[in-house]
Amino acid sequence: MLADAALPESSWYTVEDDEQVDIATAEGNRLSVVMSMNGNGAMERLWGRVLDPDTLAAWAPALTAPIIEESSKGLCATLILVLCASVYHRISHALLLGMFVGFGFDISEDLSYATSSAIYSLDSDLAGAGVNLVGRIITAIPAHWAYTGLFTVGVLLLLPSFAGGDHWSRGRRLAVAAALIFSAVFMHFIWNAPVPDSVLAKFAINLVVFFTAALLLIRDERDLVRRRISAGRSVEPLSAIEDDVLDSLGSWRDRRRFRRQARRDGGRKAKKAARQRQRAALDLLNQ
Repeated sequence: MLADAALPESSWYTVEDDEQVDIATAEGNRLSVVMSMNGNGAMERLWGRVLDPDTLAAWAPALTAPIIEESSKGLCATLILVLCASVYHRISHALLLGMFVGFGFDISEDLSYATSSAIYSLDSDLAGAGVNLVGRIITAIPAHWAYTGLFTVGVLLLLPSFAGGDHWSRGRRLAVAAALIFSAVFMHFIWNAPVPDSVLAKFAINLVVFFTAALLLIRDERDLVRRRISAGRSVEPLSAIEDDVLDSLGSWRDRRRFRRQARRDGGRKAKKAARQRQRAALDLLNQ
């Protein structure tokens, strides 16, 4: 699966952004949920052959969902990565795609659990569903969107469509892909496991894992932007952009510094114009 790939001619979206979000969310909402519902039950029956009932009851969510659900969501994200290879070929693309697939899955899962709670609630349907939904909303920060985001980036690194293939060695791509996929499964496992029994501890572990990975991945995205600016500064379409604007695109700090300087020189209107110039330059950079 690994291969060095030249940058696709079109590096931006070929359909409307909201349509892509709908597709990714629907993939997570429909296909992965159906596969997971069947897969979780089958794997739990397999674990039941080697574990005693008490152990299985405590550990079944942690021993089934991380493997089955992440594989199901990852398969849906992979389908989009392959079919839309000319569109989704950067780390940032895969990260956002995975987040929306996971978000769609999360919506369906939450509604499913809320419905079950409403049916079996001894108080009322509304009370049963409401308590479940509130609890799941509060704990939605390190949820499926985070797991699947990292998983999808790991899959992209194994595909020949990955735009940074010429700057990543085969060994590095394999190692980082394995680390990201493992991180997604590990985060899911920690969240479902009976230990640690503190929700705050689960939050802390998952947030540390996710943000560490995300910050490292964003750094590579910054390097990609800088390489594109360096290589295309003197040719169209980047040659039409002022050097100070191009120099400000390397990081969020540089972009913010550029806008602050514009405001000091010309007020709020100048700051707004500077932001628009940066966005226009980023659009050209991603063509």
